[in-house]
Amino acid sequence: MFAQQREIVPLSGNPYFTCTMSRSDVRDYRLTIPKQFSHHMPGDSVRAILFCGEKMWEVHFCCHKDYKYFRGGWKAFAVDNHMRMGDGCVFELMDKKKMHFKVQILRGDAPDLRGEGGDGRSSSDPILVD
Repeated sequence: MFAQQREIVPLSGNPYFTCTMSRSDVRDYRLTIPKQFSHHMPGDSVRAILFCGEKMWEVHFCCHKDYKYFRGGWKAFAVDNHMRMGDGCVFELMDKKKMHFKVQILRGDAPDLRGEGGDGRSSSDPILVD
């Protein structure tokens, strides 16, 4: 359905959300949907499909009163895509009725700073990356 992801591609204008992988996302295998995106999601637990590259994963979208999240199947997605804490993802809702998402992964590998530059705590003390 979607071309294999070899590089980051522009969004197509559909609703989307972004997240940075946390411990619960990659070790407890549960991805919480940001609250500001939840109005795009159904009010009941349903099946959702994640497309990344030429592959697809079925996940279970769970709907609770206070939060919504992906579970069952999310572990397979995270493991198959070698997700690590700090990686970023863009989830673009391609088909709201079928709950199809195109996912782009942005690796969070931090460069080796070797003590050069500042600590990044302010604009006057930036981290320098060669």
